Amino acid sequence: MKKAIKILVVLVVALLLAVVAAFHFFGTQIRLLTGRPLYLIPPSPVALAEEAIYCMNLQGLYAEGDAWQQAKETLRKEAEAAESREAVYDAIDRAAKVAGGKHSAYYAHEKVEELPFERPTAKIQDDVLVLHLPGFMGTAAEGKIYAKILSDAIEAGGYRRIVVDLTDNDGGNMYPMLAGLSATLDDGVLFRFRDRHEQTLDVEIGKANISGAEKKSVDVPVEVQIGPGTASSGEMVALAYKGADNATLTGEPTAGYNTANILIPLYESDLQLTTSKTVDREGEVWEDRPIPPDGA
Repeated sequence: MKKAIKILVVLVVALLLAVVAAFHFFGTQIRLLTGRPLYLIPPSPVALAEEAIYCMNLQGLYAEGDAWQQAKETLRKEAEAAESREAVYDAIDRAAKVAGGKHSAYYAHEKVEELPFERPTAKIQDDVLVLHLPGFMGTAAEGKIYAKILSDAIEAGGYRRIVVDLTDNDGGNMYPMLAGLSATLDDGVLFRFRDRHEQTLDVEIGKANISGAEKKSVDVPVEVQIGPGTASSGEMVALAYKGADNATLTGEPTAGYNTANILIPLYESDLQLTTSKTVDREGEVWEDRPIPPDGA
């Protein structure tokens, strides 16, 4: 009996040592794979900076060349001199903007304000269905609500044309937006993302329709209203219509944050990193420059 207990203790200790070793040598990779900020002990300023550098090296759209090498050296020097993790936050943010451009950022959790879920609205005025799409950064359940409000209004009919108001859509998760509007969008590829290695990812209606409902197309003109307040995912929605036969972009040029980001969880913080530029259906590349209205 005692021998069995000793063997069990040895196995438990060995397992714990294996877990510790795995996190010591492969902690960053584990966190990237799981998408969770799993740490056994809080990282030092140097360790946090090195983890951020690893992630930016791996996936940053502009993480190559002399400017990036200089940014890494500067971040490492500031991390070595830092007396706390907080003291290196700004340096990580500056490096992120070199590795990923202006659309990238580093956020400490205590500085992130949780915003209330703002629903889209739909109303009919003079035979025109006006859909107002705010930015969206909610849960999966809220995303389904967001999409359903739009799709229900479109499916209900009673209009001759549609206005999609993106003028104050500052971004977030584009998929509930595209899902809700899918009946007004073409089948097939809307646009694609292209990373620095020339790898591409197509964005298609089937992938955007998070509700899983059958797509029911409507054949009416669509006016997409854009402006300086249209940013990030709001611009992705505009690009989904750009060049479509039934759609026209009106208003003013957008904010110019039309690249693709990923959110990487780090210790008590998140790294928002730009990984890809966007290529529209006509082959035009969008790389954080404003989208003009049609005819501008």
